[in-house]
Amino acid sequence: MALGVVVALVVPGGGCADRLTSTSGQQCRKYATVLTYGPESASTGTCALGGESGPDTYECRIDCTLTVREYAGLRDFIEEARVPNRSLLLKESVTSTCVGLGGASGYVARSYVYDEQRRLVRIEAAGRVGYDPASWPPTQFTAWDGAGRPVAGTDTFLGARREFTIVYDDAARTMEWSYGYSVEQDAFGNTVRRGDSVYRVVQMAEVCQ
Repeated sequence: MALGVVVALVVPGGGCADRLTSTSGQQCRKYATVLTYGPESASTGTCALGGESGPDTYECRIDCTLTVREYAGLRDFIEEARVPNRSLLLKESVTSTCVGLGGASGYVARSYVYDEQRRLVRIEAAGRVGYDPASWPPTQFTAWDGAGRPVAGTDTFLGARREFTIVYDDAARTMEWSYGYSVEQDAFGNTVRRGDSVYRVVQMAEVCQ
């Protein structure tokens, strides 16, 4: 995969650097390469595009947790950020080697299924908790907005199937699920809040294709 031009950008004070001028006909995305996490930004994480996990992946490691997001190609990674809280990834894996102090090792792999209009219709998940294999019923989406983002669906909670809705605030770049879960992104599509977890982007790079 040709990554095109990748430029490192330092973000003073955790703010957003100005957008770079893109080459005519190309699309670009700025993505986090260094971030902090937790109370008083106690933990520092690093992220890489096209890292050890493969050429079409974006991976981040914070402390003892590695998250890898896989795309069909670089174009989807770039395009994903054009609409707040839209997903175009194919797979996501989260591997934790945390032990003790309330931590638990484990692995979760999620597959994202789309229809012919590139609308997310289902998320399938399986993995391991400690040494025990685990699987979860799929999350199904049943309605979408004009940008192709899911706005309603069903999943399973405590063994019972439940319905949910999702509301987007594009000005605030937030996504709120009806059962209380929420996500917030910065202007470049980097996640800065997921539930109660807060991230601060310290450094970014830009990729164009």
